[in-house]
Amino acid sequence: MKTFWLFLLISALFTGLFTSCDSSSQGGTGDRNAYFKKGKEKFGLRDYAGAIECFEKALQQDPTLAKAHLEMALIYDDQFKDHISAIYHFRKYKALKPDSDISKMVDGYMASAYRNLTASISTTFTSEKEEIQRLKLENNLLRTELADLRRKYNESAPPAQEPSPVAHDALSGQEAAPAAQTAAPTTTSPTAAPPPTTIPAPGQRTYTVKPGDTLTRISKKFYGNSSDWRKIVEANPDLKDPHALKAGQIIVIP
Repeated sequence: MKTFWLFLLISALFTGLFTSCDSSSQGGTGDRNAYFKKGKEKFGLRDYAGAIECFEKALQQDPTLAKAHLEMALIYDDQFKDHISAIYHFRKYKALKPDSDISKMVDGYMASAYRNLTASISTTFTSEKEEIQRLKLENNLLRTELADLRRKYNESAPPAQEPSPVAHDALSGQEAAPAAQTAAPTTTSPTAAPPPTTIPAPGQRTYTVKPGDTLTRISKKFYGNSSDWRKIVEANPDLKDPHALKAGQIIVIP
């Protein structure tokens, strides 16, 4: 008889132990889920990334835990501005709780997330279009400068010398004596006109153009980018051809 009662006691202890372990592994629902409670605590401490991690673990224990989806949706939308993830978790909550008392409020949150997502996409496309347009303009300017440099190089390169032909006597078929070469008179080339220079006002910043300088390079040097070269043109009214800078030319840098 004692052995029978001892067997029943041991069986009851083991049954309670396994039941407790199984309940712990399932995690319960709502506030009974340890990970869900931990996520709420981290949210109160403004550890939003930690809260997301806890809510995900809560859902691993109980995939039907709709509250975890709602908490994650609000964090993604309000704190991380990740509207795509927010919409996903709002939709998961709606699927699990279609007749919830706060269903209409969740619909409002989800509609706001859709609007924010649309606005962010529109802003991104606009900024990318502006950047593409700026790069196109800069590319056209660089092409113009390159063509101008090629033209200047071709103009300054000495012409190729051709060998003087040997005079030939058409009647005798013999070479004729070369004619006496007369020394070409030396001419003095006129002094090149000095490059146009803008007279700076007192206190204005100036820059002396160096060989190979372009407006975009000077803009990059002083402003950190090559797209502000028009400022330099506007500050130098004597700069009639912005693509024909000359070494030694002094320009004003606004």
